[in-house]
Amino acid sequence: MVVLFLPLSKGNLLEMLPIATSIPNAVFCLDKKVAPLQTLIGDIPAIASDGSPLEINQTPKVESRNSATPKSTLHRFLPSLAKGFLQMRSECRRAKKLLEKHKDISLIVVSGDRSIGIETAVIAQANKNNIPSLIVPFAMSFREAAAEPRLRSGKRGGQYAVSNPLRYLLRFIFPSWIFVYKNTPLFFQPPYTALAAKLLGIMPKAPWIIGGGAATKMAVESEALRNQLLEQGMSADKMIVTGKPSLDDIAAQLTTENTHTEKVILCSVPNFGEHDLLPWDKHKEEMQFLFKTLAATKAKVILNLHPRSDRSWYQPLADEAGLQISDERIYALLPKADIVISSYSSVIAQAVAMAKPSVVIDFYGFDYPVYDGAPGTEIVKDKKKLLPHFELLLHDDTYYSSCVSEQKQRGSEWALLDGKSTERIVSLITELTA
Repeated sequence: MVVLFLPLSKGNLLEMLPIATSIPNAVFCLDKKVAPLQTLIGDIPAIASDGSPLEINQTPKVESRNSATPKSTLHRFLPSLAKGFLQMRSECRRAKKLLEKHKDISLIVVSGDRSIGIETAVIAQANKNNIPSLIVPFAMSFREAAAEPRLRSGKRGGQYAVSNPLRYLLRFIFPSWIFVYKNTPLFFQPPYTALAAKLLGIMPKAPWIIGGGAATKMAVESEALRNQLLEQGMSADKMIVTGKPSLDDIAAQLTTENTHTEKVILCSVPNFGEHDLLPWDKHKEEMQFLFKTLAATKAKVILNLHPRSDRSWYQPLADEAGLQISDERIYALLPKADIVISSYSSVIAQAVAMAKPSVVIDFYGFDYPVYDGAPGTEIVKDKKKLLPHFELLLHDDTYYSSCVSEQKQRGSEWALLDGKSTERIVSLITELTA
């Protein structure tokens, strides 16, 4: 039994790694964008996305913008649908070669089934070969968070907008491709690329829902996330609540009481710039405000960056505020914290499960519903109220204890912290490949 892991980013790979190390015959399939991450997987074999051998420390070739070929020049002048079709056909051919070269693959593990390209192409080809596939998500996913950057990408949604007769026709024929957000209908993918994927049989039926594609099953982090996905239209039969493998290592740490006397604030630094939610100059202003407010609390503050964030960009802002950025993964830092702050991040769900009073900042009109009613969690939408709320958590022991008590009663709904998430996923893999 060979289990093939197909990560599309560093976060995906790190989430899959505990599972892969628990399986005798695991193989990583690394697309050219993630090939440099091969050093993270140790002795686990790795192959390229077309099934060919992946050389040690292989890095993707970077082509110069000035090295145009007749083929690339012609490609620039093709209509969008033709470009999308050629690109998606290339992915389908790679997926076919992959499974032809490795006929011993019994299961495909992916991070989702809606990113059209190599991921959906491999799932589609696996389904043709009667090979099951399992989604192990890196983070929580909800439609509003995906829609916001698309809405801000241009006038009324730019390339994702329903803006001409053909797009209106696609909306009519494929209503599940559309999500109406803030009174604006939006496509999840650029519509002509989505149409090309549909013609080739690799387009997910409901792309706005993680798990809305053709994968067999999905491992879900918690009951809270499962219920949210059910409300979005996800099939109940497809979801199995397993917990999150990255949280297994902290189970033992949670049994040890924190011995520090002062409360520690852990900030999972928002990445609005990286996700195109704010222009970079505005993102810088917001991070300067956030860091200065954290410094003003006089508490011990730990900053943690998202895997795709560039530390060199954030370091001057942290230095200016006198704060420290930790290189440890967020899962190692959560047990050491007493208060957790972020934007609408999946880290908040994990903090709730660990009984860490949490603060969600939203000064930008996002209004995502994901943490409405979450125990011990305050959504702060007015900048003037942020520092006073920190002061309340830091100095009012009665209020802080009430938040902790709420979270202890309902925390297990938001994340499983028994240290057995990887074990449950491995059991699910065994069941799927039986």
